[in-house]
Amino acid sequence: MRILFLSAWFPHPPDNGSKLRISHLLAGLAEKHQVDLVAFCDRVDWQEGAHVLRRYCTDIRVVPWKPFSPYSARALLGFFSPMPRSLVDTYSSQMAQVIREQVRKHPYDLVIASEITMAVYQETFASRPAILEGMELGALSTDAGRGAWNLRRLRLWLTWFKLRHYLARLLPHFRACTVVSAKERELLREAVPHYDNVVIVPNCVDLSSYIAIVAERRKKRLIFPGALTYSANYDAVLFFLKEVFPLILQEEPETSLVLTGRNDGVPWPPFALPNSVHLTGWVEDVRPWIAGSRITIVPLRKGGGTRFKVLESLALGTPVVSTPKGVEGLEVEDGRHFLLAETPRQFAEAVLHLLRDDELWHSLSEQGRLRVYEKYDCSATLPRFLELVETCAR
Repeated sequence: MRILFLSAWFPHPPDNGSKLRISHLLAGLAEKHQVDLVAFCDRVDWQEGAHVLRRYCTDIRVVPWKPFSPYSARALLGFFSPMPRSLVDTYSSQMAQVIREQVRKHPYDLVIASEITMAVYQETFASRPAILEGMELGALSTDAGRGAWNLRRLRLWLTWFKLRHYLARLLPHFRACTVVSAKERELLREAVPHYDNVVIVPNCVDLSSYIAIVAERRKKRLIFPGALTYSANYDAVLFFLKEVFPLILQEEPETSLVLTGRNDGVPWPPFALPNSVHLTGWVEDVRPWIAGSRITIVPLRKGGGTRFKVLESLALGTPVVSTPKGVEGLEVEDGRHFLLAETPRQFAEAVLHLLRDDELWHSLSEQGRLRVYEKYDCSATLPRFLELVETCAR
């Protein structure tokens, strides 16, 4: 078959969860089908990435990405639109034109629109069978329903209300919609009760590519792998630095913390960072950093979907300490595959336990890696996605 894949992210380099997922899906699709890629991109040097992606994609078209500007005239007019205003503001007539050209040029058997950002272009490929891939509602539904009523929560609730009604009109145009977890499927069914074809396609990692990752472990080093430009990651790091890390340093003063990922333009907290906190900025490959750390911390308090940082850490044998939100949607068991912590004191105690108890550390390391092999290796996940693709195309 010939498939048109529409992406809100240019997937190379695969330096965040969305890009990793898209990269894995493209690689899986290319094993059996001819795939063309149309993607938004915020990089001027995308040609180098395109060279890598041509291993999977026959044709690659790129459109410049304009990020959401909440105070632009277009975004403000979006308050009066039935569509969520972030989608109104980021809609690109250039992207719509490129998709139309591709659909006229090639007899596609199927269109895959990755995330709702690309599903809004449904009218441009309405003549083709389509899948909405990777729909995520967890972050917005949580924020809209949490906390005291104020202007911010009212705006979030309005966005959630508009999104539910917009999805009710949009989803019937897609033969299937994929989500990453049972939790996300439940949220989508609550939002759009009459739409039935919601399929779980978990995030996955290619375990075969992790075997060669070798790094000397630092016995006292913690790591948080994630861009601080993402608000959920930024909130998690502030929470950890302010309320958890001081408790750890009181008992294990030699403990260090590495923060990887982009941090440009991020406002830093009004308190001084300890000398033991190291910011790497963007790194081309985060896996050696994770493999060289004793523990991955995931102190997330908001967000949706499932976290690649957890899967990558387990795949590399690096035990994880996480809040419930950090492991939401993943089939992992507290005390067997990771350690769960809800309060700052519980989080600090779990980290200290792992720093000191080698037997527990090795048990979590082995069982975590085994869980990824059983549930989240690409070799187990991608065949289900390919079966769905072929069913929808028929």
